[in-house]
Amino acid sequence: MRLRTIRQFVVFVVVPLALVIAAVTGLTVHLTNRISSGADQEELKRTKTVAQSLISTGKMQLEELATDNAFWDDAAENIYAAEIDKSFVTATWGDVCIRQDP
Repeated sequence: MRLRTIRQFVVFVVVPLALVIAAVTGLTVHLTNRISSGADQEELKRTKTVAQSLISTGKMQLEELATDNAFWDDAAENIYAAEIDKSFVTATWGDVCIRQDP
């Protein structure tokens, strides 16, 4: 009689409980993988956007630097001339760059 009671307990309690625990564990693992995969893809999108923005900003800064250097001859001619062209200096660098004679 005792052996039959143990078998019934195993069949009607332990096995269903083990199946429920296995199912819940499997579902949890599956959902965790889906959530982390979605988060990884969103992070990849953000990283791509930031990288593209940085590249774009770098290009603009490089273009500005190249433009400044391309017009250096004009600047040198106007700054190192015997008579400084104040309108050129003001247009290029602003009023603060005009040398004031004491």
